[in-house]
Amino acid sequence: MDPIDDEQLRKLKQELEGMYESPMKAAMVQLHEMYTELKAAGFTRREAMYMISRLFNSMIVGGIDPEKQ
Repeated sequence: MDPIDDEQLRKLKQELEGMYESPMKAAMVQLHEMYTELKAAGFTRREAMYMISRLFNSMIVGGIDPEKQ
């Protein structure tokens, strides 16, 4: 097996770092996707924002474990 040179190692490191997504970022992406889908389904901006904010608040206060809610 050939050793990895510095350039290959740098590219591999960048690729691995690009694949990592923090749990907070993943949650925010999901909330945004829910918001856009609610809007696409016909909810107003205000209604969609209200539902997402309620969901977000329940996640913060009660965690995401349904047994705790």
